Amino acid sequence: MPKTDLTVVPQKGSLEITVDKSVVKHLSIGLYRNYALAIKELVSNAYDAGATEVKIKLDLKKKRIVVRDNGRGMDYDDLKDDYLHLGYHKQPPTKPDELGRMRIGTFGIGFLAPLPYCKRMMVMTKKRGNSSVLRVTINGAHFFSAGSWNIKDEKVPYEITKSDLPIEAGETIVVLEEIQPQIAEDLSRSSKRTKAKIDQLGGFEKFKWTLSQYCAIEFPDQWRDLKRFFTYGERVPMRLWLDGRELFRNVPNECEILEKAEATFGNIQVRYMILTPYHTVKPEESRGLQLRLRDVGR
Repeated sequence: MPKTDLTVVPQKGSLEITVDKSVVKHLSIGLYRNYALAIKELVSNAYDAGATEVKIKLDLKKKRIVVRDNGRGMDYDDLKDDYLHLGYHKQPPTKPDELGRMRIGTFGIGFLAPLPYCKRMMVMTKKRGNSSVLRVTINGAHFFSAGSWNIKDEKVPYEITKSDLPIEAGETIVVLEEIQPQIAEDLSRSSKRTKAKIDQLGGFEKFKWTLSQYCAIEFPDQWRDLKRFFTYGERVPMRLWLDGRELFRNVPNECEILEKAEATFGNIQVRYMILTPYHTVKPEESRGLQLRLRDVGR
């Protein structure tokens, strides 16, 4: 088997996607019905890979979405043994990683999330310390067709070539090609006025709001009190951009902090804060309480 840390000559072949049916069968109940939440899974993968920057680009004329991160990247063995091994259970982390983060992913199925929404998914990745880039192309129709998951073992082509990046750099680029026409059309719609409900927003605003609500990103700079209160240890935050504009967690303007507290139950630490702007919050999905576990909204 080729080893990407030793390879500088172009190589081609196929990698096998192995599937644990006992876990992946849960996809059939509609785990990813919202394409924005599917993209959020790719962002979470980048977070777990040690990325400090993630950039999402909507190329709607070509009907594709590009997600690029500067995480540690993957080599041949990482893709074969972990990324393309679907449904295996990872034990929950007991301590933070080198960036002070607790791992988000548990079942190794995050990369499947966008497949119902595109015909192909291309992954290009370079691991830190390696001089090669590895590219695989996954046919979404082999996994999702006629409105349901078609989970099976599958082989996907790969190619190894020399990278132009510095050897110390890591990078992963995920390209969703030929996204569904209705998604491209939806993302092209924009609304200038705040609506009462998320479903009343234009597709782009809804997409942006959902990523801001659920991704493991920071509060806006003007909310230093929230940033300080919800920062733990020496965790290095992740920054997220959408079409060149940085996203932050959704917080209504001009809020007042009514109450905050923290408590520890065994090895579980809980912090909460209650805020109000003293007027009706729009969209209404921003009202109430939101649970965040390991920085990710639930």
